[in-house]
Amino acid sequence: MTDDKRLHAQTADRQQNLSVFARLQIAREIGLETGRVYGDRISVACPSCGKPPRDTRTVIMPSGAIKCFACHDDVPGLGQLARRAGLELEAPTPYQPRRLNPDGGDAPRFVDMDAVWSVLTDAQDDDTRAVVRQWLLDGRGWPTEAVERARRHPDVLAAPASSRVMDADARRVIKGHRDDRGRCRVHLALRDAGGRIVSTKRRATWTGAAKKSLELPATVTGAPAGVRCFGSIPAAAAAERIVIVEGGPDWLAVYGATDDATAALGASSMTAFAPTAGALAEALARAGRAGVEVVLWPDASERARLAALPAVAALQRAGAVVRWVARDDAPDVGTWE
Repeated sequence: MTDDKRLHAQTADRQQNLSVFARLQIAREIGLETGRVYGDRISVACPSCGKPPRDTRTVIMPSGAIKCFACHDDVPGLGQLARRAGLELEAPTPYQPRRLNPDGGDAPRFVDMDAVWSVLTDAQDDDTRAVVRQWLLDGRGWPTEAVERARRHPDVLAAPASSRVMDADARRVIKGHRDDRGRCRVHLALRDAGGRIVSTKRRATWTGAAKKSLELPATVTGAPAGVRCFGSIPAAAAAERIVIVEGGPDWLAVYGATDDATAALGASSMTAFAPTAGALAEALARAGRAGVEVVLWPDASERARLAALPAVAALQRAGAVVRWVARDDAPDVGTWE
């Protein structure tokens, strides 16, 4: 294979991302059927179960990993598939998503999420707050007391109906927050291990949405890889009791049902549960807070519990008192039964 046709494939440590073009090139070479491109993700036919490209059910991630909603983690990545096909590989060149800079030139132009969140918070009014209340009360069936507490959380908001009150960066963040019927999505802030807002998850407020949860693409935020969770890890490390769950609605449910002495953290995904707990363990160790009670409440599936299991040892090494919740009768923390 000539130098100009060499393929950039996923390295073992997965620390560098691949461009959309490089991933499409590899997929064509190994015979993978691809579909549409969604931000930095590419719809693809699952190499394990064979499901055809459809929306974002099976996608090639920037790292080259392939995620399938049906197979979960049992899918080989692009690098592994390419090596099976006998393709010559080389280490990937460092890749950063780029967006045209409106100030001139082609330098990356990313939004300051902390500043954008401040703008969106100032733009909240009675109508936008009512969207959050309706989502929790009518859409998810939460008790009124929990709804009233949860909807006041500063990391939860709905975009205002008019974008004229916001700057260009804020408009980029809320782009596409409404569907073709005008139904609004709620924004939940995602924070890094240091507590800084680096992205958001946009949750559909209506049932039957094709994409109930959408994270801002890296082409907008420019956020590096690392821990992203709902809630602030530094703030949680100072609390009397900490509860870690999976997902934004579950995190908000814990916050709405507890008092100020309890801090809630929500892992952004099943595989992010242990890294989120590990970042909390580091924060507790730095603060010298041995003996803090940490409750781990993964989703009620064997796969979710196995993914969360490494969190126990990490927290115990930091001196935390770890409690494990496993309830098969309540598969979703945010389901009030």
